[in-house]
Amino acid sequence: PAVAVAWKLVDGPQALATMNVIGGDDLTTPWGVRFLSSHSKLFDPKNYNQGAVWPFVTGLAALGDFEVGRAQSGFEKLATVARLTTSEALGRTPEILSGTRERTLDASVPHQLFSSMAVVAPLVQGLFGYEPDALHGRVVLRPCFPESWGERPVAIRGLHFGSQRLDFSLVRRAGAYDLEWAASGEPPKLELAPRNGRAGVVKVRSR
Repeated sequence: PAVAVAWKLVDGPQALATMNVIGGDDLTTPWGVRFLSSHSKLFDPKNYNQGAVWPFVTGLAALGDFEVGRAQSGFEKLATVARLTTSEALGRTPEILSGTRERTLDASVPHQLFSSMAVVAPLVQGLFGYEPDALHGRVVLRPCFPESWGERPVAIRGLHFGSQRLDFSLVRRAGAYDLEWAASGEPPKLELAPRNGRAGVVKVRSR
């Protein structure tokens, strides 16, 4: 269900309700999101599709959280998967973990590429809300920062946009996002459309 929310197939109250349910402790654990609720009679914490925790599922849930403006929940899921990259072998994100204990299953692949996706996509597409459209020379930025961050500026550099690279620096003040950004070439058209606030001052600087 989080995929439908993340891909904007569901929106409004239904999308928010979906992510609130996924955020319940029967599905979301401190080490990731279970494939199946622990309340289900079919729940099995060691079964691939019936209760184990998948980092990539956690990443999809994080994307859903960011899409509906649940910034703190989305960031916590993102941080959970990021922490897994140092839980066993440095830089390696495991495929699957137990649904009741923070340990990888014996059948888990030690380093799974789609688990690494669960760090990159929620960071770039979720937290920053980077939506490039190089074909039409347009970028939409839909950030969703946790309120607990305060007015701490956050930067992301070197994002691909066709043959260009884009740098962004964002700060959230009183619910408004101020943006300073730069492009390695002719700046594309940019729309700032925060998911949990409003657009503030936008400055383009030379690079």
